[in-house]
Amino acid sequence: WRHTPVILLVGPEGGWTPEEGERIRAAGGRPVTLGPRLLRTETAAIAALSLLAAAESLESDFTPRPG
Repeated sequence: WRHTPVILLVGPEGGWTPEEGERIRAAGGRPVTLGPRLLRTETAAIAALSLLAAAESLESDFTPRPG
């Protein structure tokens, strides 16, 4: 997944409407969650980007390197 572009959509504090969710899924989006935590919109974006960066870092730490 490292070389797959990621578009992060952070929902409004009230959540996505069912119609918005359907449109996102129809466009190929996959819903993910930060678990049971309820975060403000601006905090959720920072948390999600931090998790993506950490996941990429962990993957590269455990990926064998040539040589």
